[in-house]
Amino acid sequence: MTEEEWETIRRLYDAECAYTDDQFESLLSELDERGIRDDTVVCLTADHGELVGEHGHAGHPPEFWEGIVRVPFVVDGVDETGTVDGQVRLIDLPPTLTDAVGLDATAAWQGESALAVARGDADAREFAFGDVGRQIDYTRSYVRRADGWKLMRHGDDGEFLYDVRATPAEAPEDNRVDDAPPEYADLTDRLDEHQERMAALRSGDGGVDEDDEMVEQHLRELGYLE
Repeated sequence: MTEEEWETIRRLYDAECAYTDDQFESLLSELDERGIRDDTVVCLTADHGELVGEHGHAGHPPEFWEGIVRVPFVVDGVDETGTVDGQVRLIDLPPTLTDAVGLDATAAWQGESALAVARGDADAREFAFGDVGRQIDYTRSYVRRADGWKLMRHGDDGEFLYDVRATPAEAPEDNRVDDAPPEYADLTDRLDEHQERMAALRSGDGGVDEDDEMVEQHLRELGYLE
């Protein structure tokens, strides 16, 4: 693609963001007009980000660059204020919302309330993980440590190791895999352990049957199946 084509994609993405912002403002205004804003907890987040030219991609390929895995996590309507200076995961969203409305989280949930971090009752998450499913044997997965070190496994494209605080662009020349620093061994062990846990969860009684009709319907509604 030419730089002019990339610029068109960036402008389209900016327009989508502006439209979403406008609609979100309309939602909040409606809550105000109905007099229920103070009794409503609102969360703005996303299941993934989008690339607009970074790493040669547009959209969200099954890779784990910062532009894909870092998303908003903004909660309004709670007593806690300020910014959490640390790592929060999307699996923390359900217990965060139940905490916000004074309910207990379901014991089966793996996440923890981010509001506890904001209150100072809990530490930020030391590790965050991601993968794209057992159908490709976990060859695409990642682990990100709270200090910014991140290991990505992108299938046949290989492994990538970055200190994203020091090198946020995740450029090829900043890939530290070949250097094999101590962080590489630690993150490798952590990611291997995570994959073993996920394999056990998905194959056990509490796992999800990927042939289940409900799962297939949801995937089709999201546009991932025809």
